[in-house]
Amino acid sequence: MIPLSSKFKKPLVKNYITFLLFISIIQISFGQVQCSDLNLSVSSSDTSYVQLYHPGPYLFTPTDSTIIEYEVTDFQGNIVHQETIAGGSGLMLFYHNIPLTDSMKVSTLLKNDVIGISCLVEDTLFWEETEVIPNVYIYNWATLGNLGTNVTGVSESQINGSRFKIFPSLASKDIYIEGPEALYPLTILNSRGQLVYSNNNFSGNQKIDVSNLPAGHYFIQISSDNGLESIRFVKQ
Repeated sequence: MIPLSSKFKKPLVKNYITFLLFISIIQISFGQVQCSDLNLSVSSSDTSYVQLYHPGPYLFTPTDSTIIEYEVTDFQGNIVHQETIAGGSGLMLFYHNIPLTDSMKVSTLLKNDVIGISCLVEDTLFWEETEVIPNVYIYNWATLGNLGTNVTGVSESQINGSRFKIFPSLASKDIYIEGPEALYPLTILNSRGQLVYSNNNFSGNQKIDVSNLPAGHYFIQISSDNGLESIRFVKQ
């Protein structure tokens, strides 16, 4: 496999961020922005660091009153990086030693007390391999997609960790999910963010047959009264 040359990284990142800023300006021009319009973007193709972009400072004014609290964890709940950004560009760069076979959770809490808004965005970072032509690959960190929600009065405890556990994490047939006993909407996404399974009445303790899924990394997302909770497993 032939990776994309590193000499293209800086121009690509610069052009990508310019495009994101252009989109943000268009959104402001055509109406009031809501929390659901937020979407994290990642522009890093380096294995040891990630550059995340949050459009909040450009979408909510006054910019100086917009505060973004970043938290990145692994899927065992260990903190990889934490940072608070007041105003600024919405860019956050962090270094890590997470293996490329694993993924990371990202939670961002945006607050602007002047306009009285609080937005929680949660997403998953994973290392994506894309074959552009036969036997030629490009690699980069990617996100699953827009998981922004309207939130008010969010506490730190609401964005740290998941109450749900999965076993086995390396499965060939069935996975068992353990958690609070209630009914929740549940979805399973593959590593490209494509929906492969959904259940709007998932109970807190239940097994799911995954024998028909192709081998690879999968992300389970459960909408509970604690917000959107995510867990990960690998299908053999």
